[in-house]
Amino acid sequence: SAAGAGNLPDFSYGAGTTPFAGTLVLAGVAHTAALSTLLQLAAPGDSDVVVALTTTTGAVPATAKTPGVRARAPTTVRITVTAGTLVQVSLGPVGAALSTVVVQTAKGAAPLYLGWVLAQTAPHGPLVTSGPLPQTPLTLVLPAVSADPAVGYPGH
Repeated sequence: SAAGAGNLPDFSYGAGTTPFAGTLVLAGVAHTAALSTLLQLAAPGDSDVVVALTTTTGAVPATAKTPGVRARAPTTVRITVTAGTLVQVSLGPVGAALSTVVVQTAKGAAPLYLGWVLAQTAPHGPLVTSGPLPQTPLTLVLPAVSADPAVGYPGH
């Protein structure tokens, strides 16, 4: 209806997740005229949480209070999530390019929970899906290796 313009007439459920702290990398974030990717930042504790969002396409992420703008280089914005609230951020510019978004909190920051919503306008109505965002592993343990000259000689 006209009264609900801009709102999705659907809902989705998400699983529980652990509090976020540190760095998260969202690769291949799509955002076109028909497709939007939203990041949800929830601070259920007693302290505000400052979150840094960096986009590789140079578009500044937009919140309800600050519209997105285009830039030429990767751009970082800081968003304060007030204690006990949820902030929804529109990720990426409107266009065909995919964006990578890096989400960071300060070490020792209050608990923060992350989720995403992917919404698309389709001929038969709006489509929506969502879920929690887990922590990105930034350390990878590789197995030990040793040199073996016989590998280059078949049959040895």
